[in-house]
Amino acid sequence: MYNQTPVRPSIAYLPKQKSIKDFMIEWLLEEICYLEKKEQLSGNGTAMTITQEKNFKVVTELSVSQVACLIRLLVKTGVIKNKNQKQLIEFYAAYTQSKKQENISFESFRSKFYNIEESSKQDIRDLMIRLLNEIRKL
Repeated sequence: MYNQTPVRPSIAYLPKQKSIKDFMIEWLLEEICYLEKKEQLSGNGTAMTITQEKNFKVVTELSVSQVACLIRLLVKTGVIKNKNQKQLIEFYAAYTQSKKQENISFESFRSKFYNIEESSKQDIRDLMIRLLNEIRKL
């Protein structure tokens, strides 16, 4: 109703202008969305605390080189959409356990992510063939 009240007698009402109620509703929705995202990013979300509290790791039979090759392949093909590769490498180094190493260092994973060995390429190729054969059985 405030928007319909003329401030000065010579000013006309603009029918296309939103009311103050609509502006307040939009602002409140934006604030709620912002606060929810802020809470998720700060680590207060349940998914983040579960992984941090239990020291969760994805245990794999692959070597560090093979995991790095597989992740790089998923990034290159667009399956993983993250733009910040440093954060992606940090995440996989922190939350992945390879065949021989329980803790993978960031530097080790980063070097293997960018410098893929030929043997790792061949091993991941063989893994993909096994996955294709398994999907045929489903």
